[in-house]
Amino acid sequence: MSMQSAILPHASAPTLNADALHADARRESFGLLALLSPGLLLVFAVIIVPIGWLFWLSLFDETGALSASNYARFFQQPSYIKTFLTTFKVAFAVTGACVVLGYPLAYMLSQLPRRAASICLVLVILPFWTSVLVRTYA
Repeated sequence: MSMQSAILPHASAPTLNADALHADARRESFGLLALLSPGLLLVFAVIIVPIGWLFWLSLFDETGALSASNYARFFQQPSYIKTFLTTFKVAFAVTGACVVLGYPLAYMLSQLPRRAASICLVLVILPFWTSVLVRTYA
């Protein structure tokens, strides 16, 4: 008796349901892909294609010749550079504020009793509903 058969007596015997498990895994992954594909197609058609088209158009000048003049003009005008830098400054500031405020709030909500956490969560989410409420009652 070898050491492997002493530890795992039936290790060399094929698993009876391995083929069925693999078939189930393939079916499940196909089902998930089928559920995911309409959303991915919508994102592709509404977001990726227009952005790609704009990028493609930006590579040509007014005469239709291939050129990087649009990008050169962007980096030559101070107002564009200022706007670009301001955008990143605001993005980093807002991200930092969300991290500083959001993580402690999330931790606090996770430590509260269920009823109090539900009430606090509604208070946190309520501002996101405000525009929907205003449009509904307007």
